[in-house]
Amino acid sequence: MPRKKTTEASQSVSATEPVEKKIGLFDVLEMIQGKRIPWEELDDGYKEAYSQFMINRFVSSIEFLCPLISEISALKSLTNEQHYYILTHAIPTGRKLWFNYKAFKKEKQDKDEEFLIWAISKEYEIGKREAKTYIELLTDDEKAQLKKKWEEPYTYNK
Repeated sequence: MPRKKTTEASQSVSATEPVEKKIGLFDVLEMIQGKRIPWEELDDGYKEAYSQFMINRFVSSIEFLCPLISEISALKSLTNEQHYYILTHAIPTGRKLWFNYKAFKKEKQDKDEEFLIWAISKEYEIGKREAKTYIELLTDDEKAQLKKKWEEPYTYNK
């Protein structure tokens, strides 16, 4: 049976006593793709850290696993044990998979792009999502004209 991760003692505990480290999401992901210990034999720390939503989010960053994750995400009645069993049998062994956690971080838009999206949405009376696609279709001259036209109302609305 696997044990909880331990680290060397911190300042508050003497150097001879190991300190238990809390098991996190990345430890659970490592267990799913690496060690594959049966659910019944997992420590309680792994079971407590198990989050189907977050695991699905990371595993779906691997392109060939997206259809599977889509299917099991739709099943609302799956227990954590069933979810773990499906993933440990679906993810191939033999090579290390790198889950792209940065793919889910929101990218910051620069102020100029934010203003341009706002101007396009006002000019064409469309939503922000559609305005983002319009940016690629407009020429630099058209973008400049829109910025000039909508500059005053934009600063007024802020």
